[in-house]
Amino acid sequence: RIRREIQKGMAEILLFGIQNRAPKTMLDGIIEYISNLADVGPQKRVFDFRDVRGKCWEDEDPAVVAEFLGYCEGKTEGFIGRLNQAMREGRWDEETLDRALGMPAKHLCESFHSSMVMKIQDLNSPNSACGYR
Repeated sequence: RIRREIQKGMAEILLFGIQNRAPKTMLDGIIEYISNLADVGPQKRVFDFRDVRGKCWEDEDPAVVAEFLGYCEGKTEGFIGRLNQAMREGRWDEETLDRALGMPAKHLCESFHSSMVMKIQDLNSPNSACGYR
């Protein structure tokens, strides 16, 4: 727990200079993503069904944005580094995500939403003993 809070504080300091360039939801998601990297052991996530038409990087829940960022990194290695570099150079618009991903972020957001819905359905099945809801 202490390690996670230290990591979160460090992430906030590192992102301080780019706060006015990116949406708060994205910055909070990046902080959550970095903080999650410091956690040891399996993470218990709680996802509920939600409106999945929105942009993944604008979700009000930093855990969902962090999960989306991890999903993107898994699909295109180095995404987080490219996004961070672009944001440090003062660029931010939705095309920043597209460039960092090498594809339209909208497409990965749609596949992320689909995978999240399937994950929720699996975890809510009567046979699941994972402790998720």
